[in-house]
Amino acid sequence: MSQKALLYIKLVLVTMFWGGTFLTGQITSKAISPVLGAFGRFAVASIYFIFMLTIREGKWPRPNRKQWGLIISAAATGIVAYNVFFFSGLKLIETSRASLIIALNPVGIMWLASILGIERLNRRRVIGIIVALFGVGVVLTRGELAEIQANVGTGELFILGCVISWSLFTLIGRKLMEGLSPLTINTYASIIGSIALLIPAANQMPALISAGWPVWLSIVYLGVFGTGLGFVWYYDGVRDIGPTRTGIFINLVPAWAIILGALFLQEQILPATLLGGMLIITGVTITNLARQRENGSQ
Repeated sequence: MSQKALLYIKLVLVTMFWGGTFLTGQITSKAISPVLGAFGRFAVASIYFIFMLTIREGKWPRPNRKQWGLIISAAATGIVAYNVFFFSGLKLIETSRASLIIALNPVGIMWLASILGIERLNRRRVIGIIVALFGVGVVLTRGELAEIQANVGTGELFILGCVISWSLFTLIGRKLMEGLSPLTINTYASIIGSIALLIPAANQMPALISAGWPVWLSIVYLGVFGTGLGFVWYYDGVRDIGPTRTGIFINLVPAWAIILGALFLQEQILPATLLGGMLIITGVTITNLARQRENGSQ
């Protein structure tokens, strides 16, 4: 088997790992608090990242004062806020709906970047954003757009909080990657995020100990496969075939989440969910292609 074929297999597995985080997140969120679930995930992920940083880079880079400020901001948004929103949302809504809302991440990043003056919105990007947002509306309202206020609840708002948190984390990470490797950034952010989460989670540890093996395995899965290994393999793809081609694989994540939710949690797949999902993926693809074309013309 060629190295490129092996890489593609690894990227498909990454999307399956990330799709599986919605299933294991659902299991975890039903048994323990969002803060405790987030701490468990990143305590495990931190151990993995420390090991990989030591093996791959040999030494730990020393960030300067400005970089430390950005790393703390990355931990606050991408580790603490994102995961508290993630587990809180999964406690209330199905994995399929959550995964399709989070599929809006690339659009959220682009929109926020345009607001902050980091990127420009051209016509293709605007069309992609509109299509993706319409798809999210279909998912949120189960196809009844006129009843959006009645159909959007706290769980959906938590998952939308994930999109905002991840968009901020990504833009902070872009700035940090001007001087630090992605593995270094995520190692430090995971450690800081874990310490921050430990403060409110400390008095809840008995609940984690008594949660039972399905929750423990879910947390290990979230930390190792959904965070550590998934991240390392994804950035192997970015390094070897570029960010645009690697990013296309992310469109598979909601599909895996919907399939796994139906198989293991007996979640019903509604026609509106499928339609909305297709619109979201179409919109995200349009925006990604617009970025690729713009970058190619520069």
